[in-house]
Amino acid sequence: RARRRAAALRRRRLEHESAVSIQCVARRRRSLRRCASRRQHRREHYAAIKIQCLRRQRRARRRAAVLRQHRREHESAIRIQSIARRRRGMRRCASRRQHRRELHAAIRIQCLRRCCR
Repeated sequence: RARRRAAALRRRRLEHESAVSIQCVARRRRSLRRCASRRQHRREHYAAIKIQCLRRQRRARRRAAVLRQHRREHESAIRIQSIARRRRGMRRCASRRQHRRELHAAIRIQCLRRCCR
């Protein structure tokens, strides 16, 4: 009876240790899989962030190029307008100067005609 009890106790202890050992192996495998899964998820997450970052950079570079082009066009338009206004102003000034000269010449002619009569 005591032997049976001792054998049963040993068998229970062995079963318990075996169960603990199996659970330990299973938990280790599950933990390793979980770590690998987290690592993979982290890699995918950083890859997605990298792709998004590259797309944003590309979009920003394109937008900056468009803005630079608009600025150049605007500055060119201002330059052209400035040149056109200057030419128009110069023509007006020359026209007024010519008109003034002709007016003074006409006044002199009239004065000479009045004085010489």
